[in-house]
Amino acid sequence: MTYFAAIGIRQIQSYLARSRHLWGRRGASDMLAYLTATAGPDIAPDQRRFRTAAEVLEDHAGVDFDRDALDVDSIVNVRGEDHDAVARATKALALNIKLHLPAAHVETTIREGKTYRDVIRAENAREVTEHVEYPPTRIEFPLAHHCDECSSGMASRTKNTPDGELRLCPDCLSRATDNGRNRLLDKAQFVPQVG
Repeated sequence: MTYFAAIGIRQIQSYLARSRHLWGRRGASDMLAYLTATAGPDIAPDQRRFRTAAEVLEDHAGVDFDRDALDVDSIVNVRGEDHDAVARATKALALNIKLHLPAAHVETTIREGKTYRDVIRAENAREVTEHVEYPPTRIEFPLAHHCDECSSGMASRTKNTPDGELRLCPDCLSRATDNGRNRLLDKAQFVPQVG
């Protein structure tokens, strides 16, 4: 039998909406596209601080991308003959996404079948599967200041920007630029006049 795994980001729009820095920008999910890329990115390895899904999968012999699966943004489909190898690769891919986007909600599933068509049938029939979730960090008792950008993570450092000093979580800090936030956000702060 073959084991089929899917690694995906759930509620992607709510993740993007929590990050004020991303509001109004086209291509806001570029980092997700890079992290789930099945081919090498257009950024040289010495100019980036992340590994693509293809680079992570190189460390897991016997596990390959499932070319029969649908090509859906922010979902990586892999397959292999050894359950333990597929499970290790699935976990490594999920943790790679969480390392760079800790506020994202990542979930994985592993199903056994002869073909990818069997996986689709099992999903449609809502059959039980191996399912693991890597939810965003929840804040129960905040001992620090909330992030000034996303308000969901705890601020770990401050960054000086043209908009002033911002206290940012690691996720927002990784996307912070020296140029300030998107100027479309400034327009969105005006209250529209009705009537």
